Amino acid sequence: MRSFSDYNEFDLFEEFLLDNNKKKQIYTEIYNRFSSKIYNYCLKILKNRLDANDAFSETFVKFYEITKTDVNGGLLKSYLYRAAHNNCVNIIKRRTLTQEIPEDASDFNEDADNLGTFEIVENALDTLPFYQKELFILRYYQGLGYDEISKITMTDASIIRTRIHRIIQKLQKLLKPHFEDYKRENI
Repeated sequence: MRSFSDYNEFDLFEEFLLDNNKKKQIYTEIYNRFSSKIYNYCLKILKNRLDANDAFSETFVKFYEITKTDVNGGLLKSYLYRAAHNNCVNIIKRRTLTQEIPEDASDFNEDADNLGTFEIVENALDTLPFYQKELFILRYYQGLGYDEISKITMTDASIIRTRIHRIIQKLQKLLKPHFEDYKRENI
């Protein structure tokens, strides 16, 4: 018998949905393959370990309980990211803190003076609206393709490409002053 670690994503998902006798073993394989990526995605979106743990746990609990009719022919990775996305959105909606994000990002420029490159980029990402931040994270932190992102967000892949291009332009505009200063200081 083939080990579940040898299964591709599609076959593993299909076996999970069809074979109740091996469901726990298959679930363990799925968890081992995708848990770190899903957790990191939740953490990047929510920026809070407790909330990320909640979203992550809920994603895998819901996944274990799915049936064939819940899936609608989707791929395993897309299903997990979509579930994680929905859980993150629900947590954001439940948060009681009302933190306004500045429209012009002038606060970002003032706060970024003494930060390292990574922190500057992270702060710039935090100024983006949720849907833009999520697309950037899925594409560049999680390494997903446009087609995979389109399945997760239920948006056409060509629209995803356009939105990501605009996000990059927005980030370049935000980050340009900081990297010009860096070039002047290090030349």
